[in-house]
Amino acid sequence: MDAKSIIYAFLQANIQTNGAEYHFNILEEQQGNIVENSHTNILIRLLSYRNRFGYIFLQSFCDRFLANFTGNINGGNIIFETESPLCGTANGRIDGLIYSKDDFAIIIENKINGAPAGEKQLEKYIKSVSENSKIFSQQTNNKYDRIWVVYLTREGNEKPDDGSCDFLTDKKQFGCAMIDGEIIGDRYAALSYSDDILPWLKEEIIPMWQEVNIILYSGLIQYIDFLDRLNMSNKIDVYLQSEINKIKSNYDKNQMLIALSNEVKKMLKTKAHGQYRDLLSMLKKSIDRIYRSLIADFINASCDYFEGNYDKGKRLFSSCHVKHSMDNNYVYFTDENWPETIHFEWRSLSTILWDEKTTKCYLYFHIEGKGLMDFFNNKSKLSLKGYTRTGYKDKISYKKEVILSKPILCMTYDELKKELIRVYSKANIANIVNEINNIIKYI
Repeated sequence: MDAKSIIYAFLQANIQTNGAEYHFNILEEQQGNIVENSHTNILIRLLSYRNRFGYIFLQSFCDRFLANFTGNINGGNIIFETESPLCGTANGRIDGLIYSKDDFAIIIENKINGAPAGEKQLEKYIKSVSENSKIFSQQTNNKYDRIWVVYLTREGNEKPDDGSCDFLTDKKQFGCAMIDGEIIGDRYAALSYSDDILPWLKEEIIPMWQEVNIILYSGLIQYIDFLDRLNMSNKIDVYLQSEINKIKSNYDKNQMLIALSNEVKKMLKTKAHGQYRDLLSMLKKSIDRIYRSLIADFINASCDYFEGNYDKGKRLFSSCHVKHSMDNNYVYFTDENWPETIHFEWRSLSTILWDEKTTKCYLYFHIEGKGLMDFFNNKSKLSLKGYTRTGYKDKISYKKEVILSKPILCMTYDELKKELIRVYSKANIANIVNEINNIIKYI
């Protein structure tokens, strides 16, 4: 199928004959800021609601998902925390924690956006909670028997890290079992937003709205709609990925994604497709996500270089932040401690960088914004040997021509690793990063 056929087949499968209604959701307008912690905050805030009947939402949650829960929900003082510091690692924090002293603790780990699991993450959380005297001042024969764990994912198909799975399914430890690849136990619940949280909100929480105020009800409606849209995004991703997977070579997949992106942008500009605008916008975001997965080896190999994960490598970035744009044909990398306006940038995604016919591409170094430009010009003259200064008014921009051994989409991760070690070393990356770090502390 060509790009137009794929798009029209998608629209025909998802649009009603009378067209799509105009859609507005405050949460969706802030989608870049709705991260995993945001979803945990919303859930904990909801569960902490209390009226004259007690913690009615928490009771409903436990009855539905923790069938053998024995904690006293309406007795004593229950503490609700997000980003709880009661954790066994130096930097880690428990996403959500609900506890009543010497009675129970519910640990909530949220992976709705697919964040990777830390090594032995749940094991560390469970042990740190069991050993914290603020929660359990007295130990029982089984020090974990008053702890419940909720592992939240978007679709329910992710599991904790291997170390945590071993701990959870060890009879002498947490006491769950692994059956047909699933963790089964009275005090562990693997929940998904699509099959568990969303139906729970619709079937049990919304019908209680008469007992709550209109602000809470309207917030619930907005959040349910937001989760419905996330589910729709997943369905679009699955559809698009299935179409892309029919194409064999990465180069041809790249060309199709570019064609799809250009066609959707063209359709969004015409009034004739106004009734499809919402679906087309969602499809455009899906194309961007699929494209990022296509260039994942390049992104990961670059991140591993900047974070010192190669053999004998030197850590240059505290943590690598990545952004890519199909519209503007770039992918860039910056340190989490730098403003995003300071970054290394590869161009051009749609043509040169992935072109089967040429291996010439460009690595840029940007300092954007007049204030930052003036600051850096006063503090230092950056030493960028081999780079060419370009004539932008609002940024300090340098570019370096790079000749690769072969197109990036034709390289394996190991080939990319070797290539990037050569390219980034030759491009004087380490010296530039050191100079930036020496200057940026004065900003």
